[in-house]
Amino acid sequence: MLQHEIFELAGNKLYAVNRKNLFFLVAFLALAGLATAFYLWNKPHRDVQSEKPQFQINAEELRAQLQSDPTQLAGYLDQVVLLQGRVTESAEDHIVVDEFAYVELLEPGKTPLEFGTPIVIKARVVAFDELFGQLRLDQGALEP
Repeated sequence: MLQHEIFELAGNKLYAVNRKNLFFLVAFLALAGLATAFYLWNKPHRDVQSEKPQFQINAEELRAQLQSDPTQLAGYLDQVVLLQGRVTESAEDHIVVDEFAYVELLEPGKTPLEFGTPIVIKARVVAFDELFGQLRLDQGALEP
């Protein structure tokens, strides 16, 4: 009987040590997860205007490329481009270039543009909106 009681005490002691180690492991993993989440949440935003453009293209040429082969869009996604064309719509927060590229402006309302004005705009390609048939760009700014 004495051996059985000692075995049970030793077993409980081992269980307590494992439980204690498990608690510290879970606490460490939780702190590491919180630190990672805090870092990712507070990471600085990408500054598109300081980046060198990957492509310089006319809006009409880009439209022709994407209409002939829609898979080419993957090469432009999340890339900085210099887009040339004419203004077909202008609002305080966006510009539409050649009725194809919808560009959200980085600084809304800074430059009112008239219909047909030739422009060069630097922006990041975000997506292609199949419903409207428009290329979506954000963080756009007019180039001098």
